[in-house]
Amino acid sequence: MPEKSGQDQTSKITAVDYNKRTVTIQSPSGAVNTYSVTKDVTNLNQVKVGDILNTSVSERLAIYATKGGGAPNDYEVFTLESAPQGSLPGFVATDTLTIIGKVKQIDYNTRKLTLSLPNNQQQTFQVNPHVGNLSQVHVGDDVVAQYTQSLTMTVQSPTR
Repeated sequence: MPEKSGQDQTSKITAVDYNKRTVTIQSPSGAVNTYSVTKDVTNLNQVKVGDILNTSVSERLAIYATKGGGAPNDYEVFTLESAPQGSLPGFVATDTLTIIGKVKQIDYNTRKLTLSLPNNQQQTFQVNPHVGNLSQVHVGDDVVAQYTQSLTMTVQSPTR
């Protein structure tokens, strides 16, 4: 299950307009951008000029075969967890997309797997030689792919 993380960035808050609910941020490269802040961010009044905005993105991909028996489909789940009222703003947002395809054809010698996908299309994939249990996958099995992306944002004050 490959996981990609380390997409971290620290920016500086250079302006806050509480009435318009906007925050201006200077990135490490020096670029300055102003963003609208939704009312979902309940602690905007805690943000001050000079505060540091930390962001981190991680991604994960998991693929596995299962004996499901259902039709190919896909679905997405989004979750958002905010910082408690009265603390500095922060949140973790997670978005997971799950796609279930059905094995239509498999060539064990060339390690090629053809899947029927939810959009009524078929696609053939080359299976990596490091996948050791390919012989246990058969026509009619379901293949599940889950892609998860997570974004964490926190504000910290250098003086508080």
